[in-house]
Amino acid sequence: QGNEHDFLGMKLKIRKDKKIEVDMTTQIDKLIKDFETENDIVVSTNVMSPVTDNLFTVSDIEDELCKHKSEEFHSTMAKLLYLMKRARPDLETTVSFLMQRISKSNIQDWKKLLWCLGWLKRTKNDVRLIGGTSLNQVYTWIDAAYAVHDNMRSHMGGAISMGYGLIGAKSAM
Repeated sequence: QGNEHDFLGMKLKIRKDKKIEVDMTTQIDKLIKDFETENDIVVSTNVMSPVTDNLFTVSDIEDELCKHKSEEFHSTMAKLLYLMKRARPDLETTVSFLMQRISKSNIQDWKKLLWCLGWLKRTKNDVRLIGGTSLNQVYTWIDAAYAVHDNMRSHMGGAISMGYGLIGAKSAM
């Protein structure tokens, strides 16, 4: 009962205008603090978007991550996946691509992860708003880009809304 709920790390709030806020700033703070402490680095907030210019570029000459960094990469990506699906659809493209790189992550992937975390740290107070203008109106957008990956694979994406905010988003190879 009521208009505010805590559920699985999400603070859900039903606003007076009938939009729903999904707030995970506490989870974001914890994720970034744990990452910085574990790796003894400070994540920069000097980023302007959640994706780098070379997100889909994979370098064969980069060294693979050491066992400790590889495990940290995997753990952080799992946390980002959880966060992205519930409250931060703006991370969808970056997380989708980096999830494909977990088993073969290298220094370049680590830098892309740092970039993503920098965006998250910079925009940590952004909350997701979801609302609908009508139950009869569902908006869907889809797009595909062909042969954009180094192995000539395509990338597709889509989003669904009921008038305000996204209720679903997908980015995949």
